[in-house]
Amino acid sequence: MSERKRFFRLLSVLVVLSSVLLVMVCSMLVTGTKTRYIKREQDEVRAYYTGLYFAENGDGSPVALENNVGYVDFQIMNYIDDDVTKRDITYDITTVSTFYDGSGNVIADPSSSSVTDLHVKDVWNAPVKVGRDSYKYNVSITKNDGETRTESVNGVNKELYLFSYEERDESAVGKIHNVTVKLERKPDAGAMSGSTESVSLVIQLNKPYKQVYIVDIIVSNRLIVFGSKQVKEFDMDFTKVNAQTFDIFSHYLNGTSYAERVNAALTKFSSRAFKVVFEWDNMIINENDFKYFHNNPNSILAGTPDAEGLDLSRPYLVSITQTADSGTLTIYVPQSSDFEFGCLITDTNAYLKAMVYIWDNATGQYVVYDQVGWGGYTDNSTLGLAEIIK
Repeated sequence: MSERKRFFRLLSVLVVLSSVLLVMVCSMLVTGTKTRYIKREQDEVRAYYTGLYFAENGDGSPVALENNVGYVDFQIMNYIDDDVTKRDITYDITTVSTFYDGSGNVIADPSSSSVTDLHVKDVWNAPVKVGRDSYKYNVSITKNDGETRTESVNGVNKELYLFSYEERDESAVGKIHNVTVKLERKPDAGAMSGSTESVSLVIQLNKPYKQVYIVDIIVSNRLIVFGSKQVKEFDMDFTKVNAQTFDIFSHYLNGTSYAERVNAALTKFSSRAFKVVFEWDNMIINENDFKYFHNNPNSILAGTPDAEGLDLSRPYLVSITQTADSGTLTIYVPQSSDFEFGCLITDTNAYLKAMVYIWDNATGQYVVYDQVGWGGYTDNSTLGLAEIIK
């Protein structure tokens, strides 16, 4: 009997100890899970609170480089959808003077033929690739409607652009900065070897932490340039097509005075608008976008008179024909044009190309704007063809 009592006492002690041990293990597991959750939540809050966002960020935008100067416009925001950054953000866009290779070593001479790629460093000192021709350009902000604040940058007080945090109920005030950046080709950069160069703008954050954002630009010395970029509208991926022209077609700045521009056959350039015929497939063009810049918006989709040979002050739509996902559009594009239109790509085989025609004073008619004769386009061996999306 005593043996039996002793057995039950030992069994009771074992059950109690097992219960205590089980409670301790469960407590440790709960504490561990809670700790991991808090850390993850802090990481998410940090990313949420320090965001900088772009609408129309300039990526893929064309810049017509006239007299070694070009401009690009874009927007910077401190919010995306309903998420607003809840910290002050200060930033600047300036000329980058130091470049690195892919391993993070300083490149002494970016113009050397042995250098294949250029990089800048991010907040983690990791190399971030930029356009190969970035070193050839001075960059400066010519317009920014945002706030400013003076802060110390590398020991020097400097006026930076500011997104100040303003609390509103349980969120914060969303703000947009409309920015115009000037790109000026350096005098010692030499002549452009081709018709385009790849340049990156580096947006440098000073607060809440050091960071860089890269905006890639295509710079061209053609009188008319095209580009495309991806944007989000109504939670859908859209493509924006850009077109930009020189301010003056017929003359260029030669020192301190203007000289007449001539082609390979020594024919003088005209001030008349370009004639551009867009053709596309597997995409839908937003026809309503043309109402905002056309000379005659009331009849834009109902057909317009032929503008052959006219001097125009604004882009002039001659015709647009669009089926389900293909079509053509003819438009006259004058000097000082800068416009864009949206399109929705419906298939991976989508393309958008443009046949570009320039007014020839010698013949009194439009001719193809080719690369050899006029410094224009000859994509895919087709004279006057510009492949925008392919």
